[in-house]
Amino acid sequence: MIIRYDAKNSIRQQAGITLVELMVALTIGSFLMIGAVQIYNQSRHAFVINESIARVQETAQFAMDTIEADLRMASNWGRHSRGAAIDGRSLIGDPD
Repeated sequence: MIIRYDAKNSIRQQAGITLVELMVALTIGSFLMIGAVQIYNQSRHAFVINESIARVQETAQFAMDTIEADLRMASNWGRHSRGAAIDGRSLIGDPD
């Protein structure tokens, strides 16, 4: 039994990729990664802006609620909505 070894057929039968194919794949992969990073950065930037807008709106809502309560009590001569009234003696003590 004679076995012949043919170098040409042996190289052709090997499964693998060429350097050009590898470079093309790396280039395409690099472009995809750059695109993904750009999308991530834009999403992160939009999130930061939306979060800051939400904080401003929340602070404005709190201020409006506080002002609204004070304005509603503006014509009320009855009880105060907060603590005791300051008459000037509360800070230094009662001289009587």
